[in-house]
Amino acid sequence: MEMDSAASELSFTRTVGGNAIVFHASIKSVTPLEKVLVETRRYKHALLSFSAREQNGAVELVIELKDRRLGLHTYYAPIHARDIEHPQFAWTFQRYLYDCMHDYLVEMFLETPQNREQRA
Repeated sequence: MEMDSAASELSFTRTVGGNAIVFHASIKSVTPLEKVLVETRRYKHALLSFSAREQNGAVELVIELKDRRLGLHTYYAPIHARDIEHPQFAWTFQRYLYDCMHDYLVEMFLETPQNREQRA
């Protein structure tokens, strides 16, 4: 059987018929985007919200401030298909999320000593 998704979910249903127990297996396809969205929902943050989107045939992590009134940009980070398909995706996703959060927060600086020195 060929599957075009990054992952699948196997579920079993137990049916009791007479004295015998029969198991029915079904496979639900999970797209790469759905797999990333499942991971983003595992994280709750006081200031940031996390989601994902498809962009040009790839999946992107989306990080944005919960308070959009500040007018700050949304952070988009591509996630490689091979990383999504990897059995350790949950762990690698966490590291990638934390790295992206760091980069996003650094991008929010309005001024640093370095850009003061450049203007002087």
